[in-house]
Amino acid sequence: MKPELIPYIAALLTVALIASFTLPNCVLTKESPREPPYYREYDFTRIAEEVSLQELIEYMAEHGATLYLPTQLPDGLEITAVYLKRGPFVAVIVWDSHGNKDPATAELVMEVAPGETPSLEKLKEVYCRENEYVLEINGWPVAIKMDAPVMRLRTREKWGETVPFITVWIDGIRYSITGDPNLLTLEQIEELVQSMRPATIQ
Repeated sequence: MKPELIPYIAALLTVALIASFTLPNCVLTKESPREPPYYREYDFTRIAEEVSLQELIEYMAEHGATLYLPTQLPDGLEITAVYLKRGPFVAVIVWDSHGNKDPATAELVMEVAPGETPSLEKLKEVYCRENEYVLEINGWPVAIKMDAPVMRLRTREKWGETVPFITVWIDGIRYSITGDPNLLTLEQIEELVQSMRPATIQ
């Protein structure tokens, strides 16, 4: 080996050694891909406070908003939990016939959050595929996707790979509703939204 090449070779070996410690390990493994695909479980209950329905009604009233709730529900469904995140405001209301309080697996779940009301024309541009519907109920725009993909593993295990997903906009508040596909047929969804009324403090 020529003596004049030794410094260059030493420098290359040094670079290689440093890289072995600092660069990420990109070696492929033979691990099988997870099925269904892995998604980090989002648990709203960890960042929200469980409150009473009355507390949520009062909180929204203090901020100039009115809570609307369905008054006609499938038999046996009762409110089992109300979760409130105050800043930014998001609430989740859970209904179930067996006392389940978990938004990921309960029979009916509604998320409540501020949301600018879109026009029906704009919604029709977005919801234009098979099993998607845009309706006007009680003067409110309603978007329905009957086969929305389920991302959370626990929900997939309970209800399958798709569930109905309904969005209703009322007076600057967006209501997102989902749950048991057996309870949320298109006819039942229309009846549920039609029955939404301002919630009152007892």
